[in-house]
Amino acid sequence: MNLIKTIKHTWKIYWKNKKELPIAIISDFLFYYLAILLIGYVLNKMILIAQQIAEIAGDLTSITAMQSTQAAAQYKEVSKTMWILFIGLFVIWTVFKGISWWQAHKTIGERIKPKEFILKFALVSTAWYGMVLLLFFLSAYANYKVYMTQLINPVIIGIITILLLLKILYFGTTAYSILAVKNPIKNAFKTGMKKWKKTILAYILTLITFIISAVIFYLIAIQNTYIALAVTLLILLPALHYFRLLHIELFKK
Repeated sequence: MNLIKTIKHTWKIYWKNKKELPIAIISDFLFYYLAILLIGYVLNKMILIAQQIAEIAGDLTSITAMQSTQAAAQYKEVSKTMWILFIGLFVIWTVFKGISWWQAHKTIGERIKPKEFILKFALVSTAWYGMVLLLFFLSAYANYKVYMTQLINPVIIGIITILLLLKILYFGTTAYSILAVKNPIKNAFKTGMKKWKKTILAYILTLITFIISAVIFYLIAIQNTYIALAVTLLILLPALHYFRLLHIELFKK
């Protein structure tokens, strides 16, 4: 079955099961809503900590300030706040995106037991979440080295980071799409590489849809938050769920 036929076939499944769509939409919405609240909380806390560090540095000499107990406590608070962000995002992703992907596999007709699905989804999320965090840490370290040495253009680091992130997201999407098979993490790389010509267009369409929808949401939100919310619920989230179904269909044997 080629891509066009799969798109049409998936749309028929999507429309036939439209009554179940609110489950995935509400779950996706709760993820993004809680993620925004969490990020907002972390940003506000980081700003407060930065102000406190600046006050300490203003009251003492630079060397003394860095070595003071007060400054050390603030830097520990920074570390604690970042861990809250990382763990919080992982938890809400696993819960609410897990519900959405479960609904997608159920809609397609994949046979997988709830306990097995939960375990596999948690393991896949742990693996790819760890890869994304590692990539960002390595990117930050690379940018620091570039800033200190000025050997290469930092734009190059940015481009490499984006390309690696897109690859991680591609294989991550593949793993979520084949949760019904044995060892989805291992098979994600094998299946993703084997079927990349068949699935890459759908992956690109998903990225384009998400980016365009995010831009539209931002532009509308500047004018009216409620209209932006309506657009998200009526267009973005239903579209994302359709692409979940499409990826599962594309990776089916």
